[in-house]
Parts: sequence; C-alpha cells; structure tokens
Amino acid sequence: MKQWRLRSHPEGMPKVADWELCEAETPRLRPGTVRARALLHDVAPYMRGRISGRANYAAGVTPGQVMTGGAVARVEESDVEGIVPGDLVVSDFQFGWQEQAVLEPAVLRKVDTALGPPEAWLDVLGLNGVTAYFGLLHTAEMRA
Repeated sequence: MKQWRLRSHPEGMPKVADWELCEAETPRLRPGTVRARALLHDVAPYMRGRISGRANYAAGVTPGQVMTGGAVARVEESDVEGIVPGDLVVSDFQFGWQEQAVLEPAVLRKVDTALGPPEAWLDVLGLNGVTAYFGLLHTAEMRA
C-alpha cells in the first residue's frame, strides 16, 4: 500500500523534495472499525499550516508522518453495523494521503450521491462547504 509522507517542512513553496512516496503494510481491520480504499483525496488550504513546522491551530504533520487529509473512499471491510463493503464514505482529516485506512465510524460519514457526486463531499458538501455556510450565515450574519 502506498502512502505520501512528509519528508521535510517546506521552506517557502512546497516542493517535490518535501515528500516521499512510501510502501507500507495494508492495515488490518480492528473490532469496531472500517477499512476503506481511497478514491479521491483532498488538497486544501488548511494543509499548508499543517506542514509548516510552526505552532498552529491544529496538530501539524512531522517529517516521516503520513500527510493528513480527507478522502472519499469505498469500504472494503467493516465491523460496524450500518456500514457495509461497497459503501462510499468520507473522512475530513483522518484518512490521510494513503491508499487505505482503518478508521473509527465516528470520523466517517456515508456519501449520499443523491445530494451530489463523490467529489462534492470533499468540497461544497464537505469541510469547505460547512466552513463557508457557518461563516456566512452565523458569523457574518448574512441575510437573503
């Protein structure tokens, strides 16, 4: 299984040399978890702060760690009631830039393709959309 890991904290703009593509063992399903294979990964502005090496509002990624990030994934194995192999799920941060992950159900949401295509769950129906919604309607108190 492939993983993108941070090799070094970027100085200025991130470069290819700041990353390494590694092989890792396929994670094993644990009781009460889901194993899923990534179909889509997000690349979002918040990630720059996570790789800077400076104190930030959220935990950073240190060299050698898998890059944090969200993904839309297809469930391959599940030990969670209500989530079955074949389901599409989304995770905002915990999946990471890797082919597969084993995750707790609390960090997953099922993808409802009736609301939008899978890629929308990393954008307008995901973290970025929720941030915009609450920012405009609740913080800025925008009115129609």
